[in-house]
Amino acid sequence: MSPMPGTVIRYLVEEGQEVKAGEAMVLIETMKMENSLPSPVDGKVVSLPCQPGQVVGKGEVLVEIEGATQESAPAPVATPAPTPAAPPPPARSVTPAPQPPVSTAPVGGDPEEGTTIVAPMPGTVIRNLVEEGAEVKAGEAVILIETMKMENSLPSPVDGKVLSLPCSAGQVVGKGDVLARIG
Repeated sequence: MSPMPGTVIRYLVEEGQEVKAGEAMVLIETMKMENSLPSPVDGKVVSLPCQPGQVVGKGEVLVEIEGATQESAPAPVATPAPTPAAPPPPARSVTPAPQPPVSTAPVGGDPEEGTTIVAPMPGTVIRNLVEEGAEVKAGEAVILIETMKMENSLPSPVDGKVLSLPCSAGQVVGKGDVLARIG
């Protein structure tokens, strides 16, 4: 369901595709920002009822997932979408193009040093949702930040252990600042 009114930019999944909880499914524009909406559950995409360019209202169904119901599926949290590095694949009636839920980059050349979660835009850290040393799954929310008067939870891009959380509640961060390191 759409968490707010907006315009569908493109789908990031196709009908029949298996999705995992936290995986980005659709890109919408709300309040002049592109936001990716993650799957609230693991399942199979049954239907994509909207078309790119279509204006949608709050609560409107954007993706139907096999076995998911409104009662069982938590409402998705909109996360700002990073600028894609590569052009999307060829268009069909619905244009799919996967993108990560947050900007991530390996730290240094050593994979043991971890993967970072960086601020997608300037904002203020509201709180860390996990503690250093905690085990997290890909898609699990790690940190909550406020950007442009909107709260955004930033999920872990990988399964792993939280190696560091260099920012604390109330701290102002800039675009690209490291918010967490997962190893």
